[in-house]
Amino acid sequence: MTHGMKSLAGCLLVTSSMFLAGCANAFEEHFVGERGPEVALAQLAPWGPVPSGTRLVGKSEFMTTRDEGDTEALAAARALGADAVAWRRSWKKDTQHTGYDRITHTDRVTTTGNVGGVPFSSTSTVQRTEAVPYQYTLRWFQYEARFYRALPVTPPVRNPADARDRNEP
Repeated sequence: MTHGMKSLAGCLLVTSSMFLAGCANAFEEHFVGERGPEVALAQLAPWGPVPSGTRLVGKSEFMTTRDEGDTEALAAARALGADAVAWRRSWKKDTQHTGYDRITHTDRVTTTGNVGGVPFSSTSTVQRTEAVPYQYTLRWFQYEARFYRALPVTPPVRNPADARDRNEP
């Protein structure tokens, strides 16, 4: 691999890392609570009281204009070691903004004339760039998520008196 190819490969690696960093999961980014080992399967839980057989292990709250949903919530739950996640979103506000598109115009200018009885003609190319404004709206949503982990299964406690009544050891 030549030096130039190594430099290009390094640039591509840095660029792809920066791109992937921009795609982080907001549910996971804003998680506060007890992280566990990654799980293979997580399920959606209804919003409300702690589901039976589970315990609350953490929460996530954030406001964004990105469209987050079940896919992102479940991915975060698996990564955080949660067996279930309940989430909801609510609209908070719209904000108006102005953006600018840069448009480049190329014009050919031809100048003709006569100097001292000698005709002449000159053609040149002129480029100019202008910023054209446009309006856009950002829609902001508040997201809340609760992450749950299944309670460990414990065998039932036997009463020693019951075993004596049935002549068991």
